[in-house]
Amino acid sequence: MLFFLINCYNLFNIIQFLPLPPTHVLWEIIPYLPSITSLLFTSPVVVVSLIHKKRANIYLSIILLLMTFFSFLFWMNPIRNRYSNKHIIDKYFAVFTTTTFILYNLFIKKKNIPLLSASITVMFVFFYLSNYYSRQSWCCGIHIFFHLLAHIFAIICSYFTLI
Repeated sequence: MLFFLINCYNLFNIIQFLPLPPTHVLWEIIPYLPSITSLLFTSPVVVVSLIHKKRANIYLSIILLLMTFFSFLFWMNPIRNRYSNKHIIDKYFAVFTTTTFILYNLFIKKKNIPLLSASITVMFVFFYLSNYYSRQSWCCGIHIFFHLLAHIFAIICSYFTLI
């Protein structure tokens, strides 16, 4: 896992120092990329329903749908929404969703615990790094990069919960 984290950080260092001028369009869209991964929060429900032919837990599915909505709403304009109620709602609902999914796995489902534990650990590391860099410079490239990775691992954790 440590090897994976080091490689992700090295990949970011390569991307960060691409010879792009500061006015390049890529730098303008970077703060909005988490809105795309926010829309993917519901993808585990779709995968479980269509590919695995299982009915996903309706309560967890509703929580994921709400999480998608609140996260997308905030990340559509993260620079303007930094100190808004959208950010507060997104933050607290993310904590609620994460706590609910962890408790569901520990006390109800009790399957895939090693894989889920590893995914949760990596997700928390990426959220920590995202928070660390956001305090240094809001919506800087490395903040967004780690937040994207945290979103991806949150999606993986949701998938392990729903299968």
